[in-house]
Amino acid sequence: MEYFLVSSWGKVHESILRTESQPYRMHVGMLLLGAKGAGTNDEQLIEAPAPFVSHPSEIRVPGDRITIEIRWRINGKETRRRAEELVYNIQKKSSLSRGYWVYNGSFMDENTFLAQREGSAISLVTDPEALINYTGPGHDNDSVWIANTNRLPPPDVPLEVVIKLAKTKQKR
Repeated sequence: MEYFLVSSWGKVHESILRTESQPYRMHVGMLLLGAKGAGTNDEQLIEAPAPFVSHPSEIRVPGDRITIEIRWRINGKETRRRAEELVYNIQKKSSLSRGYWVYNGSFMDENTFLAQREGSAISLVTDPEALINYTGPGHDNDSVWIANTNRLPPPDVPLEVVIKLAKTKQKR
C-alpha cells in the first residue's frame, strides 16, 4: 500500500480507503482551521532534474502535525479508531507508529493543484503531491504496508475521516 486515503479517481488499487470528497475541498477546510502546510513548492522537495520526489523517498515531507481518526456506526454503535490502527507493517508485525502524520498541503505545478489531479489525500509513503504524509518509520518503503483487516469495518459501511491539527505548546 502507498496510500491510506485517495479520491475515487486516485490510486484506489494502492489505498486502504477511498472517498468521493475532492482534495481541494479538504485543503480549503484545513486552511480554514489554520493549517499552513509545508510550502512543498520548495526546490529541495522537487529534486531537480526530475520534476517530483520519487515514490517512496527517504525525504520526510515537512508540515503541520495532525491526527487522523476514523469513525463509523453499525446498528447504532459508534466505533472510533486512529488511522494508525488500520495500517499494518508486515516487516515489524505491528500497526503504524503513532504521531507521524503531517499536513503538507500538496502543491501547484503549471496551474494544477496536484492533490486534486492525482486524487491523493493521505499517503503512507513520501508523496508531496498528497495533502497529508506519514513521516514515521517505513515512510520510504511501499512494500511493508497492508490494511489491518482485523481493525477495519465491514465493506460498504460509510466512514467519517476526522483530521485535526495537533495541539502544540504555546511559547511563553
